[in-house]
Amino acid sequence: MNKYTKYIFPFVLLYCYNSIVEWVIHKYIMHNEFFASGKTHLIHHKSTNTKTMQIDESIPDYEMILPNHNLLFGVDLFETVILFIVTVLIGPLIIFKLLSSLYKLDFYVLAFFQLFMYLFTFYIWNSIHTYMHGKDIDELCNKCGMSYKTTDYLVKNTSYFKWMLENHKKHHIIKGKKKGNFNIVLPGADFIFNTYN
Repeated sequence: MNKYTKYIFPFVLLYCYNSIVEWVIHKYIMHNEFFASGKTHLIHHKSTNTKTMQIDESIPDYEMILPNHNLLFGVDLFETVILFIVTVLIGPLIIFKLLSSLYKLDFYVLAFFQLFMYLFTFYIWNSIHTYMHGKDIDELCNKCGMSYKTTDYLVKNTSYFKWMLENHKKHHIIKGKKKGNFNIVLPGADFIFNTYN
């Protein structure tokens, strides 16, 4: 095994770790009104028209989710720092400790891959979420996702973006105990935990 192929299995494990983290955050934090982000995310769900995915800004308490309409990930600094610690620092450390007796791994290679996954998830989540709800990210922030036009092109021309869009629409449409599709960017955990619709 050469110095590069030995990272394939650790990278697959890190991907699975990220998919599970995304699933846990979305299911147990963002859909729990005990947490500030959960309260605002639930308002976002109530304001979404499940036929058009457009947002009704006239619902009660909608002002709580302005100015970003709860469409962007990473606007709350405290939650962003916690998420950074859990994903970028703890994830690679767990994989490094688990596999260091089998492989001679460089922790910094794992941490760099994890940082890439973290930034990729952030960027793509913000792009697809704003697009689906009919907002242009350029109106909400600067440089934290792709423009509506670019995302539209990718949705129409790539299976990955088409899947993300359809997957997240189902997350909004299906209510109650059958609600699923908590993975937005990194598919995997919904299949593991049987929450894929």
